[in-house]
Amino acid sequence: MDATLIPSTRRFPPLAHALVEGCLALARQLGQPVPAVNDPAALTGADGLELMHEALGHLWPGIYHAAAA
Repeated sequence: MDATLIPSTRRFPPLAHALVEGCLALARQLGQPVPAVNDPAALTGADGLELMHEALGHLWPGIYHAAAA
């Protein structure tokens, strides 16, 4: 995902929370290690992107590398 499209320092709106939670649920279902999220309401855009890349970045490496470039 393109980090420039997501405000990195602001808290997530509800739809973005659903995207992150869905990504983490998919990773769990696929047997991937998923980091614990103690306070989902406190996640920022940068936190959410990092969690998604960490949990499922291996599935779409081109997306991760394009966003990191």
